Amino acid sequence: GLTPAEREKRQTAFIKDEVPIIVATIAFGMGIDKSNVRFVVHADLPKNLEGYYQETGRAGRDGEPSHALLFGGAGDFVRLSGFCEVAGDEEQSAMMLMKLRRMVDFAESHTCRRKLLLNYFGEEAPDTCGNCDNCTTVRQTFDATREAQMLLSTVARLPAPYGLGHCVDILRGSASERIPSAQRSLSVFGIGKIHSQSKWMALGKELIQRGCLDRQHTNH
Repeated sequence: GLTPAEREKRQTAFIKDEVPIIVATIAFGMGIDKSNVRFVVHADLPKNLEGYYQETGRAGRDGEPSHALLFGGAGDFVRLSGFCEVAGDEEQSAMMLMKLRRMVDFAESHTCRRKLLLNYFGEEAPDTCGNCDNCTTVRQTFDATREAQMLLSTVARLPAPYGLGHCVDILRGSASERIPSAQRSLSVFGIGKIHSQSKWMALGKELIQRGCLDRQHTNH
C-alpha cells in the first residue's frame, strides 16, 4: 500500500543496512543482491515447498549461518486451499492442492527438514543435518505399533482410497452419515474409540512422513 517513492526509500535503507528489518510480501527480494540477510520469518504458511525454498534462500547468501522461522496453523491450509481452485482446470487445481498438502506435511514433520527439502527436489541427503529444529530437539517417543497396525488395517480394508479423516472416523466408530453401512460392518469399525481424533490424525500424519502411507489427490 505504499507509494512507489516511499517503497523505494525503505527498500534502499534496508539494502544499505540503515534499518535492520523489513516487512514485505513474498514477492520482495527476488532481484535484490543482499548477501547478509541473517533471518527470514514467514508469518504464515507458504503455498508450496518451491516457494518456501526460494524465500528462505534469501538468507545467508554470503555463506554465514542464518535462520528461518515459519509460523503456521490449520487455518492457513483452509485459507490457502481456496486459492488452489483454478476455474476450468481440475488438473491444475489438484496439483496446487497437492503441493499445499506437501507444504503442510513439511511443517508438521518431526524428521530432518533439510532431508525433506532435498528429497522433495530429487536429491539425496543424510537422515540428520544437526541444524534444523527437528534435529536439535529431543522428543519423547512411545511404542505405537498396535495403533499403527489398527490404522493400516483400516486403510487396507477400504474398497477405495479415502482421506485420513475418514479412516479415523471408522476407527473411532463415528455416527457420521458419510460412512456407508458396509463400512460400519468392518471388523475395524469402532476399535479405536480409546484415542481421540487428534491423536489418530497425528499418528496418521507420522505414518505418511515415514513412508508407511502415501497421500494421493483425487477429484472425488
